[in-house]
Amino acid sequence: MLGTCLRLLVCALCGVCSMRIIRAYPNTSPLLASNWGGLTHLYTTTDRNSYHLQIHKDCQVDGTPHQTIYSALLIRSEDAGFVVITGVMSRRFLCMDFRGNIFGSCGPLNVFVDSQVV
Repeated sequence: MLGTCLRLLVCALCGVCSMRIIRAYPNTSPLLASNWGGLTHLYTTTDRNSYHLQIHKDCQVDGTPHQTIYSALLIRSEDAGFVVITGVMSRRFLCMDFRGNIFGSCGPLNVFVDSQVV
């Protein structure tokens, strides 16, 4: 009896393992597409607060305690010392003025140059 149950279990497992997995509802999220490259969520934490940086469609930049569709960012290096950070859903660029204040922009108008590059 135990041998028969064991054989049935092995046959069932072999059948399941050889089947292709087909999703009834494929995930069409643009965040999962293969062409997004370095998708990330920038995160900062202190003793009191923890935030994910997010860029909204109206170019507002703020923090949220949880990951959102506006905190998904694409970071790519353009050249030595030049980094472009783009909000995936908002399609806005993260910019910084000379005082160190960050803001969103519709185009890469304000280029941030890393002063640490030698």
